[in-house]
Amino acid sequence: MFTRSFRGSFSAPKNVIESWIQKSPGFKDAKIEKIDEGIQKYIITPGGGANWAEVTINYLENKVDFYVCWS
Repeated sequence: MFTRSFRGSFSAPKNVIESWIQKSPGFKDAKIEKIDEGIQKYIITPGGGANWAEVTINYLENKVDFYVCWS
């Protein structure tokens, strides 16, 4: 009946994004979908009661978008 969700984004140099991916445990088992040239979506197994978690990275623009929801 009640849903809570968060969307966010940030930009960072490529090496910072790659380091963030390596250090983030959710990326270990993530399913990767190629969206377009240089853009990948990571479907992450959510934790903490979340129902859905995804991260889309545009490697051409060094931009990260994320979405998490609970219901």
